[in-house]
Amino acid sequence: MSKVLHTAAELCLQLDQAQSIPQVRSALEQAAGIFGASYFFVVLRSGKSISPPVQLVVTSYPKRFQLYFDAQRAIEFDPIVRHALTTTGVFRWDGLYRSERELALQRECIACGMEFGFSVGDRGP
Repeated sequence: MSKVLHTAAELCLQLDQAQSIPQVRSALEQAAGIFGASYFFVVLRSGKSISPPVQLVVTSYPKRFQLYFDAQRAIEFDPIVRHALTTTGVFRWDGLYRSERELALQRECIACGMEFGFSVGDRGP
């Protein structure tokens, strides 16, 4: 088994066995380090059988950025989150922006990321 597959399998096992949010965060931090990610942003969402739906965001982004993101209610229009909720599999961030509104959001995200210390606000694999 490749290291990536082994890491993914181990992460799934750790998440399955997690009994608390700190344990979930710890598993994600370990996986992020192995995959070479600086930060992670994971949204866990309940199924449609639970009403209203429940969402839990677990992230390692800087606290100041998290507060800004929450205050702006950015999860409601974040193009990456929106895309991830409607798609499965791997995708490139640079292929997400098509409309003028989305391009404006991209520019705002880059500027915001720079303000909060990211090397480039919304670039990634």
